[in-house]
Amino acid sequence: MQKRHLPALIALSALALSACGSSGGGSNNAFHNGGNPPNPGANTPVVSGQLLTVNPNGSPRGTAPVTYTDDINKITIAGQTIELLPPGISSGIMVTLNDRNMQRTIGTNLTHARWGYLKQTSQTEGYVFAHGKSTEQMPTNNGMVKYQGYSVHRGHTPSTAVQGTANFNVDFANKTLTGTVSPSGVSPINLQATISGNTFSGNHNGVQTNGGFYGKDAAELAGVYRSQGQFSGAFGAKKQ
Repeated sequence: MQKRHLPALIALSALALSACGSSGGGSNNAFHNGGNPPNPGANTPVVSGQLLTVNPNGSPRGTAPVTYTDDINKITIAGQTIELLPPGISSGIMVTLNDRNMQRTIGTNLTHARWGYLKQTSQTEGYVFAHGKSTEQMPTNNGMVKYQGYSVHRGHTPSTAVQGTANFNVDFANKTLTGTVSPSGVSPINLQATISGNTFSGNHNGVQTNGGFYGKDAAELAGVYRSQGQFSGAFGAKKQ
C-alpha cells in the first residue's frame, strides 16, 4: 500500500459549540449500540453506530445515551447535539479540531460514516464513536475482501489521542472479520469479530470490538475497540 501521511492538526479557536451534558454514568456494558428505529416508509438508510465513554487515561468507562439523525456529521449524547464537522471543514483522511469547548479528532475518509474521538474541555471523560448509514443489503460473496483505512487511539501512553492506520480482511460467506489497527508509536492491536447482519462484534486477546458496515454493498466499515483498564479507540476503512 502506498504510504500516506496523516494530515496535520487543524486548530480552530473561535468555534462556538454548545457544551455537552452529563456522560450518563458507567454501564456494565462498555459499548452502546445506538440508532433510531427504522421507518418503513423511508427510502434513506438507517443511521446507527457505537459509542464508548473514555476515562482520562484512555481506558473504557461505560456508555452514554446516544441518538442519531440522518446527518452523519451530528451526534446527540445525553441530550446534547454535537456538530462533528462544522461547515467548511473537511479533509481526505482525518481532521483534528481544538477550540475552547471541545477537542475532536474525526475520521473523514468515509462517505457513509463518521468515526473518531471527542472530549468536552470542561469534563474529564471523552468518547470514541463510529456511526453511519447502515448497509441494507449485505454481500454474500466467497473469498476475502480487504478494507483499508485509519484509526484514532487513546491509552495510558501516549496520554493524548493518536492517529494510525487500520486494515481488515472480511469473509462475508463465513461471516468473519480480522484486522489490525496500528496507532502511531503504539504496538499494533489485532481485532477479530463475527458478522451478524450488517454489524460485527468479537473479542480477541482481551480486546473487544464492535462495529458495522455502511453504504451500498458494505462499501465501508467503522467501529470502536477497547481493552478494559488499558485503552480504547475507533476506526474506519473502505473496501478495496
